[in-house]
Amino acid sequence: MQRAHLLSILLALTGLVGCAPSTHIVYVTLPTENGIAALRMRDSTGTFTELVGTPFLVGSAPTAIALAPSGRFAYVINRNENDISLFKVNGSSGQLTEVQPRTPTGLGAATLTLNSAGNLLFVANQGSDSISVYTVDSSNGTLAELSASPFLLVPGSNPLALALSSSGNFLYALSGNLNAIFILSVDSQGNLQQIPVGSPFFVGKAPLGLIATASGNFLYVTNSNDNTVSALKTDSTAGTLSNVPGSPFPTATTPTALVLHPSGNFLYVTNAGSSNVSGYKIDPNQGGLTALTNSPFPGAGGGPTFALIDSGGNFLLVCDHTAKTVTEFLISQGTGQLSSKVVTASVSSEPVAMVIAK
Repeated sequence: MQRAHLLSILLALTGLVGCAPSTHIVYVTLPTENGIAALRMRDSTGTFTELVGTPFLVGSAPTAIALAPSGRFAYVINRNENDISLFKVNGSSGQLTEVQPRTPTGLGAATLTLNSAGNLLFVANQGSDSISVYTVDSSNGTLAELSASPFLLVPGSNPLALALSSSGNFLYALSGNLNAIFILSVDSQGNLQQIPVGSPFFVGKAPLGLIATASGNFLYVTNSNDNTVSALKTDSTAGTLSNVPGSPFPTATTPTALVLHPSGNFLYVTNAGSSNVSGYKIDPNQGGLTALTNSPFPGAGGGPTFALIDSGGNFLLVCDHTAKTVTEFLISQGTGQLSSKVVTASVSSEPVAMVIAK
């Protein structure tokens, strides 16, 4: 009897260990203090704990950050230095260790994106109206710029956002100055060439955010001066774009960033002018948007300008630029509704972009 009782206790303890709550690390760029905040997010509650040693120092005015698919490396744009920092990521502790030297970019680098294989990295250079392309060494994360890079767009294009097609064969570059999307083909080496017909494709006024669906069928753009979202159909063969029926769709005030739910069923838009989040159901066939009940959702801090969703689709995280916070909403998987009760983490200065380590 005693042995059986002891065994039951051991099994219970083993079960507790096996059910220990998992966590993710959220990295947040803080340009005004040249740092990256690291927050440990507990999946069961969504609560945050700041890592020891954060913020990690980086170059001047870090604006954008991307993680390699392996999770071993992070890349950060240092806008005022016109270069990229490479960090080794400690998967257990979340600590970041920079690997020198930094890699040069074009002038006024704004954002960066990796292809799904993680072997090509693209950078939008606002100041030099160009896109830089690098190969990525998977063993150590180092970058090597293509010989033909940077690839020039038209003068005054000032590309500020990038999105890749699901196939990786096309790169979409958003110009806020020209209210347009430039469409470039991507060859197997990463070289870019603007498609001969259909580029640039014009959208609404002062577009800021750009995102492509995982299915590769649709592209969405926030038009900040129009308070709308453009919904665009993509041609997987030619890369061309066309408006879906009903586009553009209304948002709240000054829409900025977009994020897609991993299910592909929902789209969320941060509205900097009204400090809330618009949510939409996506028509899987036509790509049209239907506002969710209760949208726009209150609860974001002042000036939300960036958003992401964890891989499980449970949490929506928002960078509140003027409030100097990260706001977290719980997502209803079935309906896409956002919880009215939010969790907020304060950071030491204005956050601009985030990634979640897997």
